[in-house]
Formats: sequence, structure tokens, C-alpha cells
Amino acid sequence: MKKIGIEPILDTHVQIAFGICTLQKLQRSSSPPKPRWILDVVRRIEEMDYWKHKGIGVLLAALANTAREVDHKDEQTISVLVENAKKVWQKIYPKDDKTENLPAQFTDDLNHYILILSMSSRESDWKIGEKLLPCLPKFPSLACRHNALRIANRLKDQNLAKHYWHLFADQPFQPSATLTYLRILSVTYDAKEAYDTLCYYIDNVKPEFPKIGAYVYALIACARLPNLETATRVYKKISENPETKQDFKIQALFFDIFNKATISPYALKKHTPTYIYSVLRLMDLPSLLRRRDVPARRRLFLLEDIVYFIQWRLKAGRFKANDPEEVVKGDMKFYMRWQGIIKNQDKGENMDEENKDEANGNEANNKENAVEFHPVERVVEERKSRTKRENLELDI
Repeated sequence: MKKIGIEPILDTHVQIAFGICTLQKLQRSSSPPKPRWILDVVRRIEEMDYWKHKGIGVLLAALANTAREVDHKDEQTISVLVENAKKVWQKIYPKDDKTENLPAQFTDDLNHYILILSMSSRESDWKIGEKLLPCLPKFPSLACRHNALRIANRLKDQNLAKHYWHLFADQPFQPSATLTYLRILSVTYDAKEAYDTLCYYIDNVKPEFPKIGAYVYALIACARLPNLETATRVYKKISENPETKQDFKIQALFFDIFNKATISPYALKKHTPTYIYSVLRLMDLPSLLRRRDVPARRRLFLLEDIVYFIQWRLKAGRFKANDPEEVVKGDMKFYMRWQGIIKNQDKGENMDEENKDEANGNEANNKENAVEFHPVERVVEERKSRTKRENLELDI
């Protein structure tokens, strides 16, 4: 029997949107429904004046699910989805509606709408989402907290993120929301908040979840001033984790924070050279330099930083009984020996690469371009050439 009238037609399109949502849930591991499906439904009903339907919010749900599946680089498709979401929102919740007469599904609709706005590449859309955030505390949920953090992350507003993170502090633990908050804190100077959030994450996350990203975000937050005390507390947490304890990049990042302190007026005013230099005793640097699973070139970068760090300590002076100059000079001799060790390993790796090139018929080209450098000098030269290449790319 053919349906006649505006209300039956609207109901038909709402049922189609429900069907698209069902397909989106069932086909997450395969090809999801195409964006044009839900866009076509919105196009067919956007001219209707009658939008009163208890399930009309499914349009926003379908648009949000579609936006999740679209490649984030496809800005054109995402922009179309955002614009259609704006149309649907204005139809469902016109500006002259009273807030006390909101339907039961308002919370879900609001979260879907804010999620779509956060995916936009335009700041004006993020501002629209920011204006809607004060409605979230009335309907607290995990989705509310995460969407507030998404908008704050887009706006790069740490104060906004911190406000809503603590406002929804009574919500259950959510790994993705916690990592989003840590990512926001990583570009701020609030190292203590980053450490507290890291501890919260470690205490609540399941063992099978990866934790490396959380440690990196916390360390980056400590590197901005740098904040050496908080960085040391984060490092203790790193040492308690067998996985992160063996991660070369995290270990090198922690050392780089103390290396940065040698040129930081804030750190030099707050800490003595002896305290800054103590990181050499705290870390097991010889074990890092001994790692054969890490390319020799990467270890040479770390060795260069260590040598610079020791040279700074010798120039800084102000030695104490527990930190005599002779011990620092001994450190210099010890790490200078590592140059020869890593040099031989680097030659071995280069020989392996040359053998592979020879098998491919490229041995002659390698010999023509080969230049011999002292290991540390080679690293410096490579950094210079890499910087030149990057500058050329930027000019182009």
C-alpha cells in the first residue's frame, strides 16, 4: 500500500536512515555504506516543513558514523557532511525552541552533532561546537567528556580541556578520552597535570592496551620549560613498565629534556649543574649504546648529545665533593671510547648495505658518493645536509 502525506514520507526516510545506521554497525570490518546514501536521504527531506518525528535524530547518528569512516584527508566529503549536519540540527532544534521542552534523545543528538563539528577543518565550526558545550553538563556521559575534549583539542584551548576534564571527573575511565587529554597537555607547560593524568591512565588501563603514547605525551609536556622534577617522576613510571623501559626513543627523549636544561635560563636558575648532571647516573646509558637492535646511526645521535652534555658540565664548574671534576673527566673518556665501538658497528651496517646494493648493481654509485667521517662528525654532517634538504623542500 502506497503511503501518502508528509508524515508517512518522513517516517519512510527515517526508517531508511535507521537501515543505514544498522549497516554501519554490521559492516565495520568490511566496506561501509557510502556517504552519498545518507546525504541523499537528507537532500530528499530537507525542504519539508514537518520534522516532528521521535526518531529524527538518527540522521545525525548516520552522519556522524559516516564521518568516522571517511578518510580524514578527504576534507571535501567531510565538509559536505558537516554542512548537512548543520541543516539537520537547525531543523530538529530551531533557535526559537525552548530548552525545557527538549526531547529525550537530545543528549545523543547533541553528542553526534559536536562530534561531526570537531571533524571539520574550519575553525568557525569548532566555535559552533564550543558554544554548545555548556549544554553537556546537564547530561553527563563518557561521550560528553570526550566530545568536549575533541573541541578543546581542535581549538588548542588547554583551559577549556582542563575545565571539562575535571567537570566530568566522576565519569568512568575511558582510554581514548584520557589519551586525548594527554595530547592536549603535551603542548602546554602544565607538566604536573600531565603527570597526574598519566598516573590515572596507568592505574586504570587494561594490561593489553599500549601505554607508550601516554608516556611520550607526559614527557613532551615536561620538555617545554623544561620541568626536570616532574620528568624524573615520569621516568620512574617508565622504569616500572618493562615495555617502555626498553624503548630507545622514550629513553632518548628523557635524556634530551635534561640536555635542554643546559641552555634553559629557567632550569639553570632553578637547578645546580650537579642536579642536572645527575641524569647521567640515573639512566643506564651504556645499555642504550649497547643495543644492537637499534641502528648505529641513531645511537651516534645519542652519543653526540651525551658528549655535548659532559662538555657543558666541565665548563659549568661549581664541582662538589660528591661530584668531583675528575669523575666528570672520567665520564668523558668512557663515552669517547664508545665512538670507536659504535664506529665499528656502523661500518658493519654500512658494509651490509653495500653488499645489498652490489647485488642490485649499485655498488659503483655508492663508492663514488662515499665520504669518510669521524662517527660524531658524520652525524653532524648528516644533520646539516638533512636540514639543507628540508629547507630546500620548504622553498619549493
